[in-house]
Amino acid sequence: MADAKLSQEPAYWNSEVAKKLEVSDSTLRKWCIQLEATGYKFVKGENDSRAFTKHDLNAFTTI
Repeated sequence: MADAKLSQEPAYWNSEVAKKLEVSDSTLRKWCIQLEATGYKFVKGENDSRAFTKHDLNAFTTI
């Protein structure tokens, strides 16, 4: 997903994803850091903020 462009598919921000997964923003951030440590790539927005795609949401619900 590193090659994905925000303009090509819908993106969701931290607070939206945390609410959907029923976890806190800090828990979501910890999960992201753990995934990135294994080589998982998130699309990045301005200021290096993560923009979550449908693929990312599926990954979180699978884990």
